[in-house]
Amino acid sequence: MGFWPTNPNFVVPTPPLGDSSNRAASTAFVKGLTTGINVKQYGAAGDGTTDDTAAIQAAINAVGSAGGGIVVIPAGTFVCDGLTVSNSNVHIIGSGRGATVLAKKNATGDLFQIGNVRQVSISALSIAPNSGVTITAGACINFNTSGAIYCDIFDIYTLNMWDFLICSMTGVSNQIHNITAKQIRCDGHQRFGAWFQGTIDPFIDDFQVFGSSHSQGACIVYDSYCDGLLVSKALSTACQYGFRAQDTQAGNAPRGLEAVDCIFDNAGTACWSLGNLHYAKLKTPYAATQQVAAMGMVLGSDVYDLDMTNPRIVFCARSGIQNNGATDVSVMGGSIIACSEETTNTYDAVVLGGTVSGFRIIGTKIGPDPTAALSGTPKNGLTVNTGATRVIAVGCDFKGCNAAAINDGTGGAGIKYTNCWGISGSLLAGGTA
Repeated sequence: MGFWPTNPNFVVPTPPLGDSSNRAASTAFVKGLTTGINVKQYGAAGDGTTDDTAAIQAAINAVGSAGGGIVVIPAGTFVCDGLTVSNSNVHIIGSGRGATVLAKKNATGDLFQIGNVRQVSISALSIAPNSGVTITAGACINFNTSGAIYCDIFDIYTLNMWDFLICSMTGVSNQIHNITAKQIRCDGHQRFGAWFQGTIDPFIDDFQVFGSSHSQGACIVYDSYCDGLLVSKALSTACQYGFRAQDTQAGNAPRGLEAVDCIFDNAGTACWSLGNLHYAKLKTPYAATQQVAAMGMVLGSDVYDLDMTNPRIVFCARSGIQNNGATDVSVMGGSIIACSEETTNTYDAVVLGGTVSGFRIIGTKIGPDPTAALSGTPKNGLTVNTGATRVIAVGCDFKGCNAAAINDGTGGAGIKYTNCWGISGSLLAGGTA
């Protein structure tokens, strides 16, 4: 069938990656594979008209049956749908974003379904609906079988699809492990960029989602039975949510999140919606949204042990942080400014509900934009509602807030503060508010 080691005219393209270390690793990875096959050897046309599903599937099956290798999809537009990968060590490689386009022919269903496999990858291509098709359901890539492990999805562009990546299993015995998605851009998506449920140690890097219009739409959803998600440089705008942590299976909240340098902008409901989440670190999280009634970050009552370092929560329609009962939350440094943009002097920058237990905010700037470049002035800097306990504020600057630096509904029983600056810039007396 013209396996490339014996065919001098067969060239396997190296997927274009980001930095030099990634490119070197990718080159070594490709050279280490022993078999490769071009989908055109199985009759794929790539002309944007012919249905190439059977030809691409035949190439995938041939490489899988041979013990693994490369399936090359060269430049062209390949009409296809419902592809499955059931063997390990299969690596599907296009000729680059824009050069290789997979045109999904059906409005519903998954483009790729990945089974109980190891070391499968898909890279260096674009995905879009076929001409005249409007996608109404289904994923670009769906890991729908337990046991998948060490699989990579990278350097992919999608346009006007429904979901990009779905990794969803239930129960601790059915989990998916070590799925990586890097250098992904999704434009005009209807629902999820990536949804993880029952997934252990997934990794997201350089992951961009724009324009998810669905009422539950999000860049990333972290759901039940998950553990160990690392997210770096995720970006979304005009989605209903940026990052959403939830527990749809009830009693099995996701845990073990570390998010670094993530920017979620212009969300319809909340940039960060953390309803259910245990043990998490957010490093330099960014949130900004001017959508009506939207907030920067919302924390639910099933959130505990959450550390935020240098947050940048700016220009939010309502509150920057709304804590509805999370336990043991720490905010270190950063800024929460220009909130209450929807109606200035109406909403508070940080609101702690009456069931909050353990909230520490240290060295954070809270108030209007000190440069006056952004509109929006919060009514109060920090509101602590009756019933909240173990609240500590140290070294925070509330200068410029409209009504009060700290609005204490606990009568001094729930909060202690020291070395904070009030709305006029004067040093507040240490102790209780």
